[in-house]
Amino acid sequence: MATLLFRLGRFAATRIKTVIAFWFALLLASIGAFALFSEELSTDITLPDMETLQVQDRIEEEIPDASEGSGDGGQALLQTEDGESFTTEQRDAVGDLVEDMEEHPQIAAAHNPFTTRDDLLDGEEELAQARDELNSAEEEVHQNRADLSEAREELDAGQEELDAATEEAEAQGVYELAAEEFEAQQAELDAAYSELAAAEDELDEAEEEISEGFEELERSEQLFELTTGAVPVSEDGSAAILMADFEDEITTISPEDFAEINQILAEADIEGVEVLPGSGFEF
Repeated sequence: MATLLFRLGRFAATRIKTVIAFWFALLLASIGAFALFSEELSTDITLPDMETLQVQDRIEEEIPDASEGSGDGGQALLQTEDGESFTTEQRDAVGDLVEDMEEHPQIAAAHNPFTTRDDLLDGEEELAQARDELNSAEEEVHQNRADLSEAREELDAGQEELDAATEEAEAQGVYELAAEEFEAQQAELDAAYSELAAAEDELDEAEEEISEGFEELERSEQLFELTTGAVPVSEDGSAAILMADFEDEITTISPEDFAEINQILAEADIEGVEVLPGSGFEF
């Protein structure tokens, strides 16, 4: 032991710069690994709620081309008697009429024209917000990718210095004196590399989700463009089209059921609003 200590002391005295560099390399590796990976790397990317991108599902629920029944349906024209926009009370009454119609077993779905209009108008804002969120998420991924690249460079530098220090210690025959420290530093670097690889995998997954999000967004934007002209409320707000989907083909609906459906519309008592039959209805 005395001989080993003497050799180590002589080595330290004659190669003081190498010894300092050696321990400094270990310190850098330790500090670098701790600073980079003692806390989880921020690879959590803020993605927009994907439901906001599913505009198609909502539109299919609200416009006649996306009927829930066999494809047959009817329309009724609602218009204010004074030619003014529907009041809040009148819109609420239309909503009640829609609910009454949906209670009939031969009505697969009835569509409130004002809800449809609001959904379509909100759609543009939601799509714009979704694009902003996707762009922000993409920027986060790029920034995190750059941070991980820098972290890998620092780890690589630490590994090189540790390898050089290990080689120097072995050449001088003093490696065994610090073997545990060398191994501990290597284990810490290995753990850091593993965490780095896991973080890179998470970024890959985030990039894939963002790419899919942009594809879905583009489809929704295209669909939105096709439906912006299908607002079932007039520009001045004085007329609206109530649309309903039949459960069965109109030719198979019994006269009794058809009469009941028409009666619901004919007896609609909305003050100041006239209800007129359109295609598919007779009253």
